[in-house]
Amino acid sequence: MTYVDRKGRRKFGGYFFKIVLSFLERHNAQLLEFERPTNIHTTLDLFESLYLRNIDLVAYGIHWAGSDAYSYTHTYPVTMDQMCIVTPYQHELPRYFYFLLPFDGSTWKLVGCSVLIFAVLQGFIEMLSPPFTCNFNSLIFQSFRIIVCQPHFVQRLTQRKAYILSSILMLFLAATLESVYTSLLTSFFTKSIMSNQISTYDDIVQTGTKIMLKDTLYDDNEFFKYVPTKYFPSIVRGEVMDMEKYILQMNTSLGYYLTEDFIDVVYWTQKAASYKYFYLTKICHEKVFLIIPLEKDSPLRTNFDDLILRCWSAGLIEKWKSDFVYESIEAGLLRIEVKSETALLKLTWEDLSYAWHIYSFGICISTATFIFEYLMILPRIKYFLKK
Repeated sequence: MTYVDRKGRRKFGGYFFKIVLSFLERHNAQLLEFERPTNIHTTLDLFESLYLRNIDLVAYGIHWAGSDAYSYTHTYPVTMDQMCIVTPYQHELPRYFYFLLPFDGSTWKLVGCSVLIFAVLQGFIEMLSPPFTCNFNSLIFQSFRIIVCQPHFVQRLTQRKAYILSSILMLFLAATLESVYTSLLTSFFTKSIMSNQISTYDDIVQTGTKIMLKDTLYDDNEFFKYVPTKYFPSIVRGEVMDMEKYILQMNTSLGYYLTEDFIDVVYWTQKAASYKYFYLTKICHEKVFLIIPLEKDSPLRTNFDDLILRCWSAGLIEKWKSDFVYESIEAGLLRIEVKSETALLKLTWEDLSYAWHIYSFGICISTATFIFEYLMILPRIKYFLKK
C-alpha cells in the first residue's frame, strides 16, 4: 500500500496515519503492515485481534467504545467525528414543470377567470347582435382567438363602438398576460432549477434510494444504531474505502454514509468541479470520539497519549485535517474530473414530451374525424358521380 505526501518525503494516509508515523520516527521504529484476514468483518473482530496480540495497533481512527467491555486499550481521543449521509443530488425539475413556474396558483386562477370573462363577453356581444346564432363551442373558439390575439372580427362587430372597445380591452389583457408569461418562461428555460432534495429518511424510503454503508459499519449497525432499524432495508453493504479515494467514481445513483473527512472531500470536490454530485444532508449520527486502538495493556499507550497531546497543543492535528483533501489529490488518492456545464440549457425533444403527446393526439383525432366524415359523404359522392 503506497502512501505519499504532497512533497514525496513521507508516506501519507491521513492525519491518523501521520500520528502513527510521527510516533515511529520519534522512537526509531518501523511499521509492518498486517494484511486484513478474511475472518475480520466487524469492529469486534478487530478488537479480538488486538486481544490475541495478532496486531499491535490500528493505524486509523475507530469509534470509541469502553475498553472495560472490550479487550483492547485505546489512546487519548484524537478528535471527534460525526457520520452523515450524502444522497444523490436532484439537479433540476423535469422541463414540463417549467410551464407552470412563471405564475403561481393565484395567477393561474386569474388567467382562468379571464378566459371565462372572455367567453361571457363574447356571449353578450352575440346576444346584442340579433339574430342570436352563437353556440357554446363558438364562444370557446372565439375566446381562444382572443387569448392568442387573433380576434374574429365578424361584420356586426363593427356596427357598435362598444364591441370594438371591449375587444380591444380583451386583446390588451391577453397580450399583457402572454408577454409576462413568455418572458418569465424564457428566463426559467435558460437556467437550472433545483428540485427538492432527499433530506430525510422518509425521503430515502419514498424515492427508493439505497444508502451504501461500509461493510464493517454495516455489521456493527445492530450495536451502534447508525441507522434506525425501520429504515435499515434502505441500507446496502459495500466496501466504500476504494470509492472514498476516488470520490467522483462513486455511483451517483446511491447515497453514502461517510465520515466528516470524506464529507469534506465531497464538498471540496464539488466546489472545484462547479458541479454537484451529492447533497450533504443533515441526517447524521451523534458525534463520537475517534481513538487509535492498541493491544490490551499496551505499553505504548502513555507515549501515544503524550504525542497526541503535544500535536494538539502545537496545532498539528488541525493542520493535518485541513490538508487532508489537498494531500489526497497530490498523492493521487483522489481524482477530480472537472465537468463543464453550459450556462444556457438546451431544450430537447424529451423536455416537451407532454406537448408532443397532446399535439399527436389532436392530429389523430382530426385525421379520424376527417376519415369518418369522408366515409359518411362517400355514398353521396358516388351517387352524384353516377348522375
